[in-house]
Amino acid sequence: AGRDPFDATAAYGRDVLGLLMSSRDDGGRSFTVDQLKAQILPLMFGGHETTSALLCTAIMAVSTYPEVFERAKEEQDRIVGASAGRAEVTMDQLDEMPYMDALLSESMRLYPPASYSFRFIDEDARFNGYDLPAGYWVWVSLVE
Repeated sequence: AGRDPFDATAAYGRDVLGLLMSSRDDGGRSFTVDQLKAQILPLMFGGHETTSALLCTAIMAVSTYPEVFERAKEEQDRIVGASAGRAEVTMDQLDEMPYMDALLSESMRLYPPASYSFRFIDEDARFNGYDLPAGYWVWVSLVE
């Protein structure tokens, strides 16, 4: 058998999947493949959905207020335009955009991209006076 080609990478085993795979509970048991899937798939797809939802609501909000659009555009032109036409925006440049940061933060406050989640009840439970029977899915608000 050949050597794992990812073994030499800097993050090998220290990414989310690697950490989950190497974790053990108090009894020394690791996650099953199905449990790993249940943890990883929402992380993979949830990040894409929330980012696109944030960008859509931010664009909607900015298009409603031309003065906000102009101020954000001026900040971006000043910082990114100074890079002599470089196509990629760097993290350092993003750090120099406090107005854009505030705009995105306000968009998230007004229109939370992840305002709810679903959880599976695997054993009978009681929460806030409600009986939650095993085998049901519950909707959980992350905003209130």
